[in-house]
Amino acid sequence: MAIHTTGGELVHDIEFEALGTVGGGVGRWSSDELFVTFQTFHVPSTIYCCDLKTGDLEVWASAATPVDPAAYEIEQVWYGSADDTQVPMFVVTPTGFVRDGSAPTLLTGYGGFNNAMTPVFSPLATTWLESGGIFVAANLRGGGKFGEAWH
Repeated sequence: MAIHTTGGELVHDIEFEALGTVGGGVGRWSSDELFVTFQTFHVPSTIYCCDLKTGDLEVWASAATPVDPAAYEIEQVWYGSADDTQVPMFVVTPTGFVRDGSAPTLLTGYGGFNNAMTPVFSPLATTWLESGGIFVAANLRGGGKFGEAWH
């Protein structure tokens, strides 16, 4: 996430603990606080308060879950389609996981109706991960993520 002035100048880049989806962006013109949500495959939607002057994030509200967010990591990788167009996918593994081909993988994907898949909390993903698997979400080309030519 990035904070810019109304003139477009970058003020702060804001980092979250993993690749995920940021939503919301609610605040008051008279306040230096911005409230946003963040979620990813193994972390449910969490509300953060962002100090616009410093860029500091503080958890304002979160759901209690038995999943340790530090136990998993997410990587966005790219693969070539039949016409060599690069297509992204998210790969979620246990932290420090060695890819040797021995872990079962649950591959999901969607690509239709101009709807792009972004990382959202998934009880299915967390259950699969806690059972020793790898979770993958492919951004299929029907989603329109990169415009009509990519689609």
